[in-house]
Parts: sequence; C-alpha cells; structure tokens
Amino acid sequence: MNFPSDKNSTTKHYLAWKIDEVKLIHLFVCNFRLKILSYKDYATVRKLLSDMTKRGLIMRIKDGLYHRIPYEQQPDQYFPNWHLTAEAIAQPKEHYIGFYSALNIHGLITQPAKTEQVVTWGRVKPRDQQVKNVRFEFITWLSTLSYDRKLPVCF
Repeated sequence: MNFPSDKNSTTKHYLAWKIDEVKLIHLFVCNFRLKILSYKDYATVRKLLSDMTKRGLIMRIKDGLYHRIPYEQQPDQYFPNWHLTAEAIAQPKEHYIGFYSALNIHGLITQPAKTEQVVTWGRVKPRDQQVKNVRFEFITWLSTLSYDRKLPVCF
C-alpha cells in the first residue's frame, strides 16, 4: 500500500488499514497498536486513537482498550456485545458472567438486565464501570471453603 509523504496522514492511513486488516479482532489494546506503529512514540498513537474516537471509527472502552465500530453502524447508537466487552475489561483476571446476567444469557428472566455482572477471582478496579449507557459490576469471589483459587462451575 502506498502512503502519502505527509507523516501525520501516513500514520492515520496506516492505522486505519491495520484495523481493517484485523477484522476479527474488534477489541484491541493500545499496546498492540504501538507494536504496529513501532516507529511512532506513545503520544502520537494516543493522539491518533483520540482522533479516530472523535470521528466515530473506534470506541473507547477504558484506558488503552478500544473497539472498532463497523462502518454500517451509527457510532452514537452502537455498543458491542456486553459479554465480550466485560471479558475484555476483566482480563487477565479469571472471571465468569454471573448472577442476573447469567440468568439473562440463558433466557431465564423476563426483564432485561441493565447491569452486566461479572464475578472475578481478583479485584477489578473500579468495581463499577460505565461504558456509554451500560454499567459493568465486577464482584470479587471470596471463598472460605476453597483455597485452590478456582471459580465455581456454573451450569
């Protein structure tokens, strides 16, 4: 792919091209972008990500974690899968979708869930996080009966 000689324009086109190239990876981390743009410093990449967020190409989930918005979607109305977003926020902690959210997944409740409840082994800070209009609640699993750090199996 040929890029214009303007440095700023080149980097923007290259970043957009790389995001299109990895279509299956919708959630990505800023550090991954730094590896792609290894010749640029951290501030430049952050500025590009901020610019792309303002233009509606990507959505910021939390600091350093972004989601690529599909071209056919409206950026102000679009939100990715709640469960996958919760998983990305909870990483690298061991976790599972629990309580009311799990009941919602299995179709066992009639009311829509307004909060995604995620049970983790380690503490996720902050405990309550808001992304657009979706609230994520991270609940720390503390077991006095089990010392092997395994989360309970849910059926």
